[in-house]
Amino acid sequence: MKFEIKNIKYPLSGWKIHIYGENEKDSRLVYSSIKDLILQNNLSCKIALQTFFEVTHKQKQEGKAVTVYFPPEVISENKLEKIIQGLKKDLEKINYKKDKQIFGDKKLSDSIYYRYELNIPLIKEGFGERAFDVHYRKSEGNYNIEYNPDPFESIKI
Repeated sequence: MKFEIKNIKYPLSGWKIHIYGENEKDSRLVYSSIKDLILQNNLSCKIALQTFFEVTHKQKQEGKAVTVYFPPEVISENKLEKIIQGLKKDLEKINYKKDKQIFGDKKLSDSIYYRYELNIPLIKEGFGERAFDVHYRKSEGNYNIEYNPDPFESIKI
């Protein structure tokens, strides 16, 4: 599977969003519409290339066109809702309407899904690259782990 990675910066919180898409064209269209918001908020992301879609068709990874990773300060400084509202607005500007449930994620809005990808709860300072790799968990259908507060629950979009 291939991704074009856009500046993954650590520490990370373990929370991420997926924007649904069906091919590399969708990935590039979505990324071009949200790129300024990503850069302004110092977020990390990756976009799926065509080989990803060919390999994951009808599999658990299907549909993850763009993944956006959140640093811990986005959560601790209550910036998440503003960022999500900005992402939704950017997608509306291009009239992006592709949507299908992404395995293991919870739906936040049309085309936008989220999940926590670590096996231990978020710590204030977040996780560096090594700790992130040690605690990474593949999605087994649960968007979050026990005893980990969901910062998306209160978001109104």
